[in-house]
Amino acid sequence: METNVNIINFVLTFKWFDKIKSGEKTHEYRSVEKWEKRIKQKIAQFEYEKKTLWLLLSRGYTKTYLLYAVRHVSCNHGTMTDLGTNELVYDFELGELIGSN
Repeated sequence: METNVNIINFVLTFKWFDKIKSGEKTHEYRSVEKWEKRIKQKIAQFEYEKKTLWLLLSRGYTKTYLLYAVRHVSCNHGTMTDLGTNELVYDFELGELIGSN
């Protein structure tokens, strides 16, 4: 396994997990306000230090997961996402599937 990697773990509902697994959904969104303190440093290392960032996406609280490399992270207005919120959101563009079970 790569040593210069940060991993962010998100638990998804079955619906969104299955859409990502099928390839229908290629972005994962998280509220900046709710997640900033937990993931800000890993995003900064990805953007400025070129450290690899992976998302570990769990199907609910089961042992089923998808591990994706992150292609790009941006900050967007949530009304244009599946969150449908009026706040800013992190937009994680999923890249290569690294692993799954």
